[in-house]
Amino acid sequence: MPLRVKFEGHVNVSVDVPGAPLPLVLPEGLVLSRVVGSGLKEVLLEADSPASVFVGRLTIPTLVQGRIRLCALDIPLPPPWRWGDIRSMLAAVQRLALDYPASVGGLHSTLARSVFSRSNLVWEALNRCSTAASAALTRWPSRDHRRMTVHPLELSRGTEVIDATERILGSQIDLLRGKLGRVAPMATVRRVGSAMPWRSRSLGAVAEHVCHLVAIAEEKGKLGESPEILIAPIRALAHRARPEIPLQDPPLSSWPPVLAEAYVAAHAVLGMVVQGGREIGWTPLSNIWRLYEIWIVERTVAILKRLLGPPTYTPDEDRVSAGWSRGSWKLELYHPCRFGRQPQEMVGRTWWSVSSELIPDVVLVANSRDGPRLVILDPKNRGALSRGELAQEASKYLWGIRRDDNSTFGTTAVVLVSPYGGDRPYDPDSAMQWSIHGHPNAPQGVAPGQLGTDIDSDFFRSLLVDYLKIPIDR
Repeated sequence: MPLRVKFEGHVNVSVDVPGAPLPLVLPEGLVLSRVVGSGLKEVLLEADSPASVFVGRLTIPTLVQGRIRLCALDIPLPPPWRWGDIRSMLAAVQRLALDYPASVGGLHSTLARSVFSRSNLVWEALNRCSTAASAALTRWPSRDHRRMTVHPLELSRGTEVIDATERILGSQIDLLRGKLGRVAPMATVRRVGSAMPWRSRSLGAVAEHVCHLVAIAEEKGKLGESPEILIAPIRALAHRARPEIPLQDPPLSSWPPVLAEAYVAAHAVLGMVVQGGREIGWTPLSNIWRLYEIWIVERTVAILKRLLGPPTYTPDEDRVSAGWSRGSWKLELYHPCRFGRQPQEMVGRTWWSVSSELIPDVVLVANSRDGPRLVILDPKNRGALSRGELAQEASKYLWGIRRDDNSTFGTTAVVLVSPYGGDRPYDPDSAMQWSIHGHPNAPQGVAPGQLGTDIDSDFFRSLLVDYLKIPIDR
């Protein structure tokens, strides 16, 4: 049956996919539903939130006559974004050494360059694929396999299935009656189990195709000599994952994590070599909102480094964290920062929420001779913010976050950042909230409603001195 993969969001686009599609690797926030029509099966992709806007290329691997074929679904940009903006924000992700919030990791390519250009083939993605393959080979999972078999009664194996045994005998087993007092069958049907190694047609196919593409690249002299130690685990993965009988794979969400990670890593390498499409500056399918958040974080960290010097990074599970200290003061940065019912300690004081779970994107919290202070930067991927929107978005942080005791408000100021900026409150100092422009490639000093950026050293110097009370030179 023909298959069409369709995206519905800020634009409706679709692509017809031949053959048997392999599992799709989707970025977080994009959900999938299947619609079966008369003669045409559709797979519908849409964002799970109105705030999420996806752009870029989704790589769709499919099996055609036993061989991998790569198709692409291209989702164009909405205004005010340009492909240069997306690349700038993806570069920010890379500078912070975060995982790509995209369907494939480490992808940089344009139509103007050769598909096997050495500058485009990101070795990190191939290394990740090799590492994931090695991990899968080391801890190869198995699944329970249960079957029915017939065994002599005296053998203690499996679980006896009396109903099945009686069906084979054609009569009911009766252990209490008979000439000798007991009647028992010579053999019984048993349910026995065994552990069988996991097999996956999809994983074997993508891993084999990765090896095939690397071999082609080497023959063309575009890749150079790839170390055999890098490719050998991927080749072994392809061999071990290939099932004896090409059965349908279960959904990717039900795979063992180590095999799912290997599939995603191999899928990332395949995504790097997809050609075609309507857009010159295509990028991996990404959520602009998430990219925008990370770009704000990276700009904040980079400017604070210039003003305060190198930070002392503290490892954290799923967030960016950094700290600076100079004798009488201490500053910490977190992205994101979760305020819930339970107090958490920052700069030696306790902070929590009395309203609901609050998760601002960037938190700057300081402690100096003037006491503890907290400033929030919250990116908003929308048009120019009105005074009413500014008050509504900021009030949850200003009123909900407390410090040390329930009567002490914990937030000093809230700054909302959007590409178009926004209106200032009537009295910014008393209101403790305002909005600024933030755009990767826009001019400074523009009016609200125009694309611009106010994120520079002067802005952060003012935050540090006037609101966080960090004593640095202006």
